[in-house]
Amino acid sequence: MQIRTIAAIISVLASVPLGVSATSQTSVSEALEAATHPLAIPGDSTWSSWGGTAEFSFNPDRLVQLGIRVESLRNATQVQKGAPGLREEIIRVEGMNSGSLDFAVTGKKLEGLRGGSLQYGGGFVLAFDGGKADLRGLRIRASANGLFGLEVVDSGGTVWMTMDHAHFNLGENETVFNIVNMNSRLSAHFAAALGHSELTGLDLGVVDTHSNIFQRQTETASGPSAQVPQTDCTNNWPGVGSPPYTADITMIYGNPNYLSQIDGISAKRCNISTTGNCTTTSTTGEVVIDQDSSLRNTGTAAVTWYTMFAHSGTQPAPYGTDQHPMLVWNLYRQNADGTIKQIGVSGVKHAFTTVNFNCTCAGGSVIYPTCEDTYSTGNNDTSRYLAPRKEVIARTAQWGRCGSVFDANCDGARDGGSSGGGATNLHEFRLNAIESDLLPPLSTGAHYYLEYFYVVRDDINIYNTMAFREILPTKSGSSWAVSLSPTANFTQGPIINQWVSPTSPPVGATNQELNSPEGHARVAVKTTDIGGGSFHYQYSVMNFDFARAVIDPAHPTEPNLKVLSNTGFNSFAVAVPATATITNLQFNDADLNAGNDWTATNADGVVSWQGPAGNELNWETMYTFSFDADSAPVTGDAALGVAEAGAPSRYTVTTLAPLADPVMVDGFDSP
Repeated sequence: MQIRTIAAIISVLASVPLGVSATSQTSVSEALEAATHPLAIPGDSTWSSWGGTAEFSFNPDRLVQLGIRVESLRNATQVQKGAPGLREEIIRVEGMNSGSLDFAVTGKKLEGLRGGSLQYGGGFVLAFDGGKADLRGLRIRASANGLFGLEVVDSGGTVWMTMDHAHFNLGENETVFNIVNMNSRLSAHFAAALGHSELTGLDLGVVDTHSNIFQRQTETASGPSAQVPQTDCTNNWPGVGSPPYTADITMIYGNPNYLSQIDGISAKRCNISTTGNCTTTSTTGEVVIDQDSSLRNTGTAAVTWYTMFAHSGTQPAPYGTDQHPMLVWNLYRQNADGTIKQIGVSGVKHAFTTVNFNCTCAGGSVIYPTCEDTYSTGNNDTSRYLAPRKEVIARTAQWGRCGSVFDANCDGARDGGSSGGGATNLHEFRLNAIESDLLPPLSTGAHYYLEYFYVVRDDINIYNTMAFREILPTKSGSSWAVSLSPTANFTQGPIINQWVSPTSPPVGATNQELNSPEGHARVAVKTTDIGGGSFHYQYSVMNFDFARAVIDPAHPTEPNLKVLSNTGFNSFAVAVPATATITNLQFNDADLNAGNDWTATNADGVVSWQGPAGNELNWETMYTFSFDADSAPVTGDAALGVAEAGAPSRYTVTTLAPLADPVMVDGFDSP
């Protein structure tokens, strides 16, 4: 058996935290394999579809981990040959005009699948040590697990893959039923065939289906969307009305009734400089980690969700651009001594549609109040929608399309190429954690947290668009997996607020916010009495969305906005007594490159750190600073210097500092 990640993904560790123990996993697996049957879903009519295409995008690194290979194709197209660390393995199969997939519709609102299947004349064979998954003549059928759950079965009806976290819509004037961006996972049967039933639910990649609608059967009135409250599905934009409508997108723990699985977290691959797989002894490999992400519109305004480049002529209201939220995520390690360090930084995932779960509004380009949406781990790993953070002004949630990786020549059209100008391999713009940050001795006694954050235009509360969960990264052989900690409660807000509570900090600690017109940041500090009249000061500075953006004068406005730079802070300073003895000055950023560390200085009653160009404390990033002093903590000031020229040159935040005189609240020169 060539599976190289057995112990690491032993309780479905990679991406399916079902919230059950290994003992109860069996009953869950049985439920996933249950025969499909019509579901009692309210709706005005039952529509049916057949034919079309299905496209399977396999994670090539996962196939290598499991010892799976594509042995042969039948009446199928190899759209793209996969290569670990570089590109997905993509296979497209054509549908047949037989059988049908049945789904409930009210108006233009998709309510859920009612049963049936899509049948395909072609398929493929997945070979592995000791067996084969013969999916020539495969079917994709409705599952009893969730309103939009699907499963892949062979010609004999055996389930080989399950699918969840679907996006769905009625396309091309309601003639095509699209179910796309789904996670695909090992079924219980497939896992058992591999010889490891404990791998049930391990993610394999993404599946898209497009089928032709051929029948619409009106039923007796059952009431529109009887299972959810009525929703106002009108474009009430933020700031309009009296009182004004407000945008407020909230990160939530996904609803498995719709998604077929709860939100999970996955380790996608581990490669060394994208040139080869990690080894059993490697410590420099890059581990790609991402998550399912779900949200709800808890505001009173409609929020735009337009796919980039969707409008080539007149741009849509209210912003005159293809505006959409953007997702970023971070990885942190809280060390055994209680200190915290960011160890992973993602790029930006551009969102592109909303399914509008759990409300009466149809999915599309606007999410309405009370409606929910989701993106799968597989979709958040798709090169086509990933880009660098430097193109985004996070405070206003504006994307500089002109000159971006998607529109380098600024002509308003998406660039060509297989990725459409996005990531060029399976590591670019992902969260890449270096193995040594996840291994002993650093991992001994440590806790790891994954935090994710939606950047949303006009959102009134950035903190509820953030959430974090504790995870357990584990290496077995040459492969990595991620599970949820047994205490990994889904928590809204940033991880810095768990490190030090801003509302009830422990003695000798504080967590204060900088709320400026240019963005938000927090300075949290913990102090420790280390004896002999000395104290250790540990500062964590989190830049959420602060930047002084520089805009190209030739492209100053949307939709042709060009962002030349969006740097945040480049210095941090704390006022101290001029006579204090300061030792043990330390700095930690989000990488392992000592060559770009900030330089510490203690002079004239100020301990300060200055960052080099290219390693500023930019948005959604945390840096930490520490020192020892022979003075006890009292209320004082910290200063954050702005990297870009302009006024003010710095901002001050109240904190704890080793000041001899509490009245001395500002030990800095005027800006």
